Amino acid sequence: SAKLPAAPSGRRAAMLLQLQLLPVMLMLQLQLLLFAAAGAAPNISVHCTLALDLQPMFELSRLYPHPPRYSTEEWLGGDVAASFPLGSGRVLWLFGDTLVGNLTQNGTQRNWISFPRNTVAIVNSSAALAKEPAFYWGHLDGLDGPLFFPPNIPPSQQFFWPRTLYFPPSRRTLKLLASHAEANATSPLHFDLIGTKLLTVHNPEARPDMWNYTISVVPSNGCLDWSTTLFPSGDFAYIVGDENCQKRNGSGLLMRVPLTDMDRDGHEWDRAEYLGQGRVWRPGPVHSPDALQPLFPHHFQVSNIGYLPTLQLFYCIGIPYNDSRLFFLSSAAIEGPWTAKHFYSASAPFNDSRTHIVYSPQLHQEYAQREDDVVLTFMTNTRNSSLLHTELHTYVPIWLRLRLSDSADPGLFLEQAASKKQKQRRRRRKWRRSSVERAAIWREAR
Repeated sequence: SAKLPAAPSGRRAAMLLQLQLLPVMLMLQLQLLLFAAAGAAPNISVHCTLALDLQPMFELSRLYPHPPRYSTEEWLGGDVAASFPLGSGRVLWLFGDTLVGNLTQNGTQRNWISFPRNTVAIVNSSAALAKEPAFYWGHLDGLDGPLFFPPNIPPSQQFFWPRTLYFPPSRRTLKLLASHAEANATSPLHFDLIGTKLLTVHNPEARPDMWNYTISVVPSNGCLDWSTTLFPSGDFAYIVGDENCQKRNGSGLLMRVPLTDMDRDGHEWDRAEYLGQGRVWRPGPVHSPDALQPLFPHHFQVSNIGYLPTLQLFYCIGIPYNDSRLFFLSSAAIEGPWTAKHFYSASAPFNDSRTHIVYSPQLHQEYAQREDDVVLTFMTNTRNSSLLHTELHTYVPIWLRLRLSDSADPGLFLEQAASKKQKQRRRRRKWRRSSVERAAIWREAR
């Protein structure tokens, strides 16, 4: 009778099994690549703590120690609270509606005298708590007013809320995107958004209250506000906006413009493209938000966008409207799809939506201590303005710090990435066999 060939054993048997499994492994790798190309984000574990080291930055008790200084009017709180590094250790902070006045009752109560619709601050990032921020606002007819305002219109009727900016590499201008709002006593929020403006500062090296700026229109049909955030990535500036006219099943809209155009005054929007339905880029102009793809899965107020190169992950922070929960939004591609993961709920009294509002999340990565840090703030406000007199911890930024992991393991993702690289090296070493030996094993198998 014919003899059956001897079954390979030991090292040769292991290599034979690897060769037989090679098509399956290649197919799995292909599926993973397709999964990543579709924009699917890895499973992220988020560990959240209060950033107690940064919390005092804008606390009124630190800014104005006893006895209170009554000789000048002071910054007493403001929302938006977006920050942007300017270089040389300087960080620019943008604030929206701002309380300006003094602390009274031995420093325990606010007494605001004016309400500028926008102000800014300059903070030294390397000594954020060693010096007081330098606050700036405008002066109109001898009164405190906003730093930026529409010309020839009383600031009580129309106003700007700068929320994001772009500092071109040339550093010759500073470009801010601002919501343009109009007062409306019959509106639930007492204002209506009527468009977006680009504010171009032509002397950014000067002190902010000496800035000279021009105003131009960001293309919109009145239903779109393109001031949520601007994120440079590759050759484009990606701009996130939202619609004002109605709410669909999702929030956030996406526009992109070539970065080179952002440094061309008057031509920033010549080649703008918009993310249309099906996540396909389409040229402008856009006449209806219905033609655009909602970016996020729910009605979120979102922060600026960040990117973690180790995880190859785009991320931002979202807060649902009329909610006190914070969500970590992430995607492998800026076009989405984005996933949402709840990681924090505001504590009392801010978690009572009948009396308080939680809103305006912002990322502040210039204050991160390490690569896996995500540093953020959110704002709180009251539905009864009289509470602002005594609640000094309201209407100032609340700081949080996140540590991210790409699994349920709370270990830091940097350590996980190093472990992955070690495993990959071991796998490569196992596959480093001579072509002659592999061919011999393959012939024996046949």
